[in-house]
Formats: sequence, C-alpha cells, structure tokens
Amino acid sequence: MLFEAILPRLKEGDAQRLRAYLEAGGDRKAVAEKLELPRQKLSRQLRQTVFPAVRRLAEEEVLNCCG
Repeated sequence: MLFEAILPRLKEGDAQRLRAYLEAGGDRKAVAEKLELPRQKLSRQLRQTVFPAVRRLAEEEVLNCCG
C-alpha cells in the first residue's frame, strides 16, 4: 500500500497526524481530540504540512515505481 511506503518517510509528528487521520476515517474532530490539539490548529497543520508532504512523497513513489 502506498501509505506504508510514505509513513516512514514523513517527519514523526506528520506521520502521527496522518496515522490518526486515517484511523479516524478523516474525522478531524476525532483526530484533534485524540492528539489533544485544537481542531483549527490540526486542520491548519494537515493542510499546510502533512497533506503537501504526503502528496510529494506519493508522487515520488509513483515515479520510482512506474518510471
């Protein structure tokens, strides 16, 4: 699975947020509660750091895989 290849390459905090996001099925409120963060702060972190890093790494994985 693509996420298994990406998670170890993320910064620890980003990986933790992404893992929690996936486990919660995308429910940001549940993720914020689990990580004990304000929901707005979590949303900003996801939007500004986590998702762009995942996108970049996913593109790299696809290019490395399928050339």
